[in-house]
Amino acid sequence: MAPFAEAFVPAWLALAARSLPGFELETLPDRILHASPALLLLACVSYYAGFPLRGLRWRLLLRNAGSPVGLSDATEILFLSWLVNCLVPAKLGDVYRAHLLKLNASVSFGRTLGTVFAERVLDLLAIGFLGMAAASISFRGNLPPTAQVVFVVGIAVVGALTGGLVMMRSFGRRLIRLLPVSERVVGLYERFEDRVFSSAGRRATLPSLVVLTVLIWATEVTHLLLVV
Repeated sequence: MAPFAEAFVPAWLALAARSLPGFELETLPDRILHASPALLLLACVSYYAGFPLRGLRWRLLLRNAGSPVGLSDATEILFLSWLVNCLVPAKLGDVYRAHLLKLNASVSFGRTLGTVFAERVLDLLAIGFLGMAAASISFRGNLPPTAQVVFVVGIAVVGALTGGLVMMRSFGRRLIRLLPVSERVVGLYERFEDRVFSSAGRRATLPSLVVLTVLIWATEVTHLLLVV
């Protein structure tokens, strides 16, 4: 997989250079020199510690979906897709992740996207609960208007995700067949839905997925706290 990834390095560098105009690069050296090296080092350690945890969670989702992948491969593919997400809009790194997995592990595109969607659901639920908890702890019940918006958005996200998953599980296949789409699209959706619920819906592994998600977001919170 490494030679394939290296072939895209020039394109990634070009995208990075294109995104720099407007960024105050001249202020960056001074800020780095006056920052605490120890805190920055700890922030880097905390940030990159999240990738093996994310790789382990994704590997578990793929295994539940019937596509076993090694931990090192899962972590490397996820890391490369993370880089693409930083350079291009619309979370296209997730599409690139599905492409890399198909090339290296012969896992279908729809199956991979199903596990990525399950992963995003876990993350969004974590963000929703974190937002509500942070607002409650920080303001101790006396929420200003801005914090109230965060609180309401958090509740809305959790509610929308829960309702969307219930609807997908109960009516998704019937609804897709009512739309004027080809059988190929119907088959892609059915594989996608199957992988969403088979990857994250097993009771035996759900506690492990929840624990890993908590640890992942603990690293996110820690590195943000250290940088700030």
